[in-house]
Amino acid sequence: MKQALKATPLADHQAIDLKKGYVVLLDLSQDEQLKNAGLTREYINRVQKLRKNAGVKIEDQIFIFTEFQENAKSMEAAVKASEAHVKSTVKKPMFQMAEMQSHLKVITTSSFSYEGQDFQITFTRAGVMVNQTALQALNQSEAAVLA
Repeated sequence: MKQALKATPLADHQAIDLKKGYVVLLDLSQDEQLKNAGLTREYINRVQKLRKNAGVKIEDQIFIFTEFQENAKSMEAAVKASEAHVKSTVKKPMFQMAEMQSHLKVITTSSFSYEGQDFQITFTRAGVMVNQTALQALNQSEAAVLA
């Protein structure tokens, strides 16, 4: 048996020869679930490192926005599939970059590439929000009173 394993290499497997004539065969192939877990772990790692580098504390009230490029569809799908896990780990509200509103103040933003997949993470804080419609209506009513 030992000779057959040494003579015939198996793809995605590694044979470990132990004492007393036993051989352990490890399956090192990655299924889709394992790949997704790795992509999700890498995304969380990037968020945590960016938080540390930006000096953002866990108790700070921030929002996290992410933009996945076209070449990052598998990372985006993995993060979405594990959304509950990601949110419970980073402990902050998370959104797509397209959802970012203009009243939010950007704390930091950084672009990343992992296994040919490009994405950008941005941290923001709440800023002053102005209701433009109400402000214009107020200005119009004041102009009518003064006229």
